[in-house]
Amino acid sequence: LFRPTRQDRHAIGDHVRGIFTTPRPRYHAGETIEVVLTMTSPAGAPTVAWQRGGQNRGPRDDQFDFEITRDGQPVPRIEAYNFGGLSFMDELAPSDHDEARTPLAPWADLSRPGHYEVRCSFSTLFAPAGNDPYAATTRGEVWDRTFTGTVSFDVVP
Repeated sequence: LFRPTRQDRHAIGDHVRGIFTTPRPRYHAGETIEVVLTMTSPAGAPTVAWQRGGQNRGPRDDQFDFEITRDGQPVPRIEAYNFGGLSFMDELAPSDHDEARTPLAPWADLSRPGHYEVRCSFSTLFAPAGNDPYAATTRGEVWDRTFTGTVSFDVVP
């Protein structure tokens, strides 16, 4: 009756690969430990935009989430509130890579020596580059994506 434009959803950014790492395999107690997500777009893929931010007005960047164990035992999670935050769309061109990184300390106490295993996730949105992902005519082109992976490292005295 109103002739709205049909916005069929389809995967955007599914060609992007993500790998979680830590800068080093070993840290001294008290050192800052970061987790890095490196997203890579293959040659010949379309340029895409991905959302950076939006869940970082608080003590940490909640685009990330972690489950942490030390020597096989769960490390208690530090709960924190997320009050949203500013975000923008960052472009990822073919054959290029981009990083998102965060310190682990806001999620758990990592000061005790031991072997740590961290199950990581990072949630973002993908959209075709150059489009406003929030405009009424292009909202159907936005695609949710969560990257997952595991990192491990040792903390020594």
